[in-house]
Amino acid sequence: MIDITDKNFWNKIGTLAPVAEKTVKDMFNKVNTAALTVEEAENGLDVLLAYSHQRIVEYSKASKQYFPTTQFTKNRLQDVQQLWWTDHYTGGINEMSTLAWFSSRKVTKKNGKQGLPGASTHFVLGRHGYPFYIIPIWHGAWHEPARNADSLSIELVNPGALIQTAEGWARPQGALPKDMIAETPPARINPPYRGAKILMPFTVDQVINLIKLKRIILTLVKPRLVPERMTQHSVWRETKIDMGPLFPLNDVNRAAFEFIPVEQYDFIRRMQSSLPPGALPAAPTSDDADESENTEHGFDTPTQDKDLDAQPQILDVLAVQRLLATKGVYRGKLDGIFGSQTKQAVTVFQSKWNFNAPAEKKLEVDGIPGPKTCQALQAN
Repeated sequence: MIDITDKNFWNKIGTLAPVAEKTVKDMFNKVNTAALTVEEAENGLDVLLAYSHQRIVEYSKASKQYFPTTQFTKNRLQDVQQLWWTDHYTGGINEMSTLAWFSSRKVTKKNGKQGLPGASTHFVLGRHGYPFYIIPIWHGAWHEPARNADSLSIELVNPGALIQTAEGWARPQGALPKDMIAETPPARINPPYRGAKILMPFTVDQVINLIKLKRIILTLVKPRLVPERMTQHSVWRETKIDMGPLFPLNDVNRAAFEFIPVEQYDFIRRMQSSLPPGALPAAPTSDDADESENTEHGFDTPTQDKDLDAQPQILDVLAVQRLLATKGVYRGKLDGIFGSQTKQAVTVFQSKWNFNAPAEKKLEVDGIPGPKTCQALQAN
């Protein structure tokens, strides 16, 4: 596989340029109906890595000072036997603004002051087209301290929570492009989701390409990654709303483990044939939306490992099983494997906890041992 730490990186990916686009297209087409071989997946991802960096440099030659990124933990996921997957959205309006944001987070010191904390992701997926592959999957990305040590990550381009102004739909830093509004009209969330009242749906292309990408990755990491550990950012951070209630998380993850043509799924057909429930009429907007910021990442948090002590601690699976057993809701093996029996026990515990918990301490009943659930498990 291509090594992004190789000093000859740019020369090596240049040799793949003549075949890059066709190879990536063939891989995504095949995985729509059939499993790839390990060799096909490894070679295809190498080409996707090269193709992604070619596109970055075509957009901005200055990107070579930031890419390939140095913001990762080398070989951190290579031997992890229980991987997780974390879906994120960008808080921005295109993939290039996302890539620019990540590059701006490079840890530096200027005039004796510490620079911005590092941040990165394995993949970035725009509203259309193939994903950008930024960090090879055996390295650890800096996307969420609670999961940096064992999780693959992707950022889907989506502006996140929206507001309605006299001029139209907007993010905090500016109006949204008209073509984005026309393609995926904002939808009102009722009741609001973690304070978000209006969100933008994901595009059909995004969902289809995400499923195909997950199928490619699973070729290489099964059985280390199972459906129960395919999660989204809001599970691990109370201040986050990604991916939000408009994202068909369970449908996407179910399809990732199958090889039915993606277009044949009912949820995809519904996305193709109609607007999402509660879609709002489009309002006129300005074309000069600021593409330089991604608010979802910029609000609250360091993502780099050195800040882990400040974050809620996540228990390992064996510790969760032992605590569940002491609570009387788990009678399975203490084997450290997060399977359906463990997930069901977590769900039962969350439901029982909520029966007596005050509103501010209630847990989401999702079967995932996130920070709040781990804290509750350790309570007397």
